[in-house]
Amino acid sequence: MQEGVELDLHNLKYRELISWYGIKFGKWKTLPDIEYVSVFETKKTSRFRAGGGNATHVSEVIFKLNLFYQRNKHITLLASENKDKALEIGSNISKILGVQLNNATK
Repeated sequence: MQEGVELDLHNLKYRELISWYGIKFGKWKTLPDIEYVSVFETKKTSRFRAGGGNATHVSEVIFKLNLFYQRNKHITLLASENKDKALEIGSNISKILGVQLNNATK
């Protein structure tokens, strides 16, 4: 099972979806008036525990792509380890929507 967001830029709609064995579930919603697209760096931390012993925490750098609307609300479209991929997708979406791309990567 996978979770994510699907974007239909042609019809200006999106949906939060769950995919189970390739079948997608989620209701389409009208895309709000997007003010800007943001790509930023953050960390994802995972916890591993083997055999009831001490837990090990592993952190990795990821890049998130968000669509911001109503000043501080957002839709997260992507979380990727690939900075260039996130920036390329963000750039394409910002051009299609006619809004600014905020590159907040380091």
